[in-house]
Amino acid sequence: MAVVVFRVGARRCGIELSAVERVISAVECGRLPGTPPAIIGIINFHGTAIPVLDVARRFGEPGEEVRLDSKFVVVQTPVRLIATPTAWLTGAPRVSPGNSRYVFPK
Repeated sequence: MAVVVFRVGARRCGIELSAVERVISAVECGRLPGTPPAIIGIINFHGTAIPVLDVARRFGEPGEEVRLDSKFVVVQTPVRLIATPTAWLTGAPRVSPGNSRYVFPK
């Protein structure tokens, strides 16, 4: 399976390439009161408001600092589009299913 590999906190993670809608430059997130700590805001993605999920915070790790050179990986989940920030990502290597400890399925 082909995956997009990116860093989440101290972990290298991947997501199936077929689930990745796009990788975009980070933009300012609109804050949403009352959301879980892992939701750092929302962005406008081609006219659709999508949540920005800090996966590091979701795993109980320190949050990902969003900087000018950060990227958002926009992913189609079974329920909706989400974006997750990363400061590092790489192309789409192939991994075997047995070597997918940190690969998020689509």
